[in-house]
Amino acid sequence: FFFFKIIKIPPRTSYIMIIFSLIFYAFLVEGRPSVIRATIMALAFLLGKLFWKDVNLINTLSISAFFLLLFNPSSLFSLGFQLTFAATFSIILFFPRIIKRMPRIPGKISEIFAVSLTAQLGVLPFSVSAFYRITFSSLILNFAAIPMVALIMTGGYFFLCLSLFSFPLAQIIAKALSFCIHVLLLSTQISD
Repeated sequence: FFFFKIIKIPPRTSYIMIIFSLIFYAFLVEGRPSVIRATIMALAFLLGKLFWKDVNLINTLSISAFFLLLFNPSSLFSLGFQLTFAATFSIILFFPRIIKRMPRIPGKISEIFAVSLTAQLGVLPFSVSAFYRITFSSLILNFAAIPMVALIMTGGYFFLCLSLFSFPLAQIIAKALSFCIHVLLLSTQISD
């Protein structure tokens, strides 16, 4: 959206372009359940924006769940399905309430903490049921993980563009991305 805004593409046209990009991406990564859920949710949101002004996020989450269960009803019993929908539902439901009561900390720290906290609240019953434990370290580790994922994704887009024009520069970004991914994966082992 930000890129399309910079190059002055109208919002409705950018929605259509993003819809096709998301469908392409979902096929590119071979339709993992979390990617399909996120894609269907984003498509429902973008289609809603094309036809109506306001979009209800709980409706987009429900549409996503409906289509996933329509094609594979047994995914209802998949822990990945339960965790991803519980986290997303909890963020949609509780984030606005929690962020209003939090002090404003620079650098989006308040928002990162609120997203992390609300996601943890949503998945807590499922993780306790599946793993018989409660981990508070993931709440803290998300402070590093959320910006790190954003950095990796942004770097990935730069790498993709640069690889078409300058292989040596693309290699530098690839090495930096490899280091960031390695650090991110190490952080997941700390929470275990």
